[in-house]
Amino acid sequence: MEYFKVIAREKCPYCIKAKVHLKHNNLSFEYCSVDDSEELLSHYKTIYKHDTVPIIILKGGEVDDKFIGGYTELVSFLERRTPSSNTE
Repeated sequence: MEYFKVIAREKCPYCIKAKVHLKHNNLSFEYCSVDDSEELLSHYKTIYKHDTVPIIILKGGEVDDKFIGGYTELVSFLERRTPSSNTE
């Protein structure tokens, strides 16, 4: 099963946009809030070399842990996968 993992802060506008965009496109995702764990957020930032949230990773399917980026990169990634689909 292919799905997206979104490392996020609950009140981050780009994290919320990423969640809405994934829902709008009927894509499976796991939404992980790191509001209560600065240590875990720091760990993810180090692993993926990405300094902001959201941190979005594609999991499962034909790939394992493909780093996508943030909200803007997610939108671009989905547009490249399905050029004829509607996007926000």
